[in-house]
Amino acid sequence: LNEGDRFNVITYANAVSPMFESMTDYDETSKDDAVSQIEIIEGSGSTNIHAALKEAMSQLEAARGDDTDRPAYIIFLTDGLATSGKTAQADIVSDTGKANTTDARLFTFGVGYDVNVQLLDKLSEENAGASDYVKPAEDIEDKVSTLYKRIKNPVLTDIKVEFKGVRLLQQHPPTARDLFADDQLVLTGRFVL
Repeated sequence: LNEGDRFNVITYANAVSPMFESMTDYDETSKDDAVSQIEIIEGSGSTNIHAALKEAMSQLEAARGDDTDRPAYIIFLTDGLATSGKTAQADIVSDTGKANTTDARLFTFGVGYDVNVQLLDKLSEENAGASDYVKPAEDIEDKVSTLYKRIKNPVLTDIKVEFKGVRLLQQHPPTARDLFADDQLVLTGRFVL
């Protein structure tokens, strides 16, 4: 993270537990505090994906205020299926989209084999992010570190694509996501003249 960035860590099982009461300014003190708390996190209970994403979106909205120039990112890691709270995929995707009032980019990481790939892909696609998966033998720290390096300094944000002289029937993904260094943006679609 860069000096001046704001962050929080939200753990979730049956219940949701933010590390800090609200988004916190990043500096050496807050980093050290977060790392020491992260080191004692233990997995237990169910997986309340819906409540975790709702809390993350709520914290971003509360912290946003008049600061609409900087992009907002959520890095969502899960090693399980939604088993607590709202568990229906359609509800989780819909409610997350409605709660995303800050246009946050949602990056999802599925860890292991017991994750709902379709849900994670849909969440990231609908919220201008990307999804990635970590197999049990792979190093999650390496993948998350690679993502952080990519999103640390975006090249282009809030990209808008216009099609003139044609009527667009379909486009995938539905909106263009941000463009980062060493990245590419691919849009596919169908149109008629």
